[in-house]
Amino acid sequence: MRRIDLRTAVIVLILANLPTWTIIFFTVDRAKTAIDEEVAANFRAISGNNAATMNYAINNLVREVQTLAATSPVRDAIVAANASYPRSPEAVRRRIAAIERTWLEPQGEATVQRVLSNPASRFLRRFVNINPDFRRITVTDGYGGTVAANVKPIDFEQGDEPWWRQSFKDGVTGQVVIEDVRFDPLTRINVLHIVVPVVNDAPEEVIGVIGVAVDISDLFLLVTGTRIGATGNMSLAREDGTIIGGEVVDFPPARTGDSTEAESETSGHLVDPQLMEIPYFDDILSALRQPGQPDFIEATALGGARKMVGFRQLGLSSQYPQLRWISIVEQDHTETHIAVDTMNRHLLLAALGILVVTIGLAIYLSIHGKMEVTDIAEAKER
Repeated sequence: MRRIDLRTAVIVLILANLPTWTIIFFTVDRAKTAIDEEVAANFRAISGNNAATMNYAINNLVREVQTLAATSPVRDAIVAANASYPRSPEAVRRRIAAIERTWLEPQGEATVQRVLSNPASRFLRRFVNINPDFRRITVTDGYGGTVAANVKPIDFEQGDEPWWRQSFKDGVTGQVVIEDVRFDPLTRINVLHIVVPVVNDAPEEVIGVIGVAVDISDLFLLVTGTRIGATGNMSLAREDGTIIGGEVVDFPPARTGDSTEAESETSGHLVDPQLMEIPYFDDILSALRQPGQPDFIEATALGGARKMVGFRQLGLSSQYPQLRWISIVEQDHTETHIAVDTMNRHLLLAALGILVVTIGLAIYLSIHGKMEVTDIAEAKER
């Protein structure tokens, strides 16, 4: 008969439970990894879809402006204006400067009314009534003078504006120019300025330019108007981290009524930009600079809240250099991981329960001593 120290058996019991604990902790780790991968895949899909949506929407707006540039009233007004200038470049400059000096003065009112009442301007006002997102349209001739508009522009001469020079270019090729979104303090809306060259058929040459200020409030709602759970948001941001569209941005409402006062195509800026910056945007830029450009990170927001963040560059800047926008999708870590965190707590509580029972049994056996055990082989020999 041999005596077995049951405290040794308790140690063996604890060791026997190690595989169970190993499985539990492995399951916890795998569950977190799986949910991270799922959230990342979902956020990548959302940000990718938002990027595709914005690309389509912006290019569709450009096509609408190009269609407007090809209409007969617009082209006829430009052709007539170009033909009315003297042949001498110096005389052209003097004429434009003279009109510019009196454009906002009472003595220039006759010229203003002649521009705003011509067939092209009347056509533009009808167009804006049908397409209210097109807030301000200005048509210029080949010298930068205003030949038609739906509302009075603040300047007659547009040829000294960077957007005009970029769009007219050399008068042969021309190009579409889109200026970054701006807050217009006159109309109290955020606008995108789209500029398109007006091209003659034969000979093929740029004869003028048309610039349109488009209200993009509804456009941004396409990619920022849907919330994700209770804490998730979608937003659009510039490369400096300033949010230009999203749930966290409270843009001022558009002013009702038909504005007829002078308005500048490039006036204003976004409202309170310092209140609309993403606190973890440096982490996003750092990721974009890495090889392979990761598009999903875990970040820390103000107050220490952990965020799961997916992002995607829209790709518009390759065609429109000023539109360096990034689509961002973010949600609190506590919400994205609520299911797996609950399961992990239950598993860890089970592991803790096993440990407590094992320790309790060890204490009990250490108090109650030892037990004799009869070896079966020895019993047979006897």
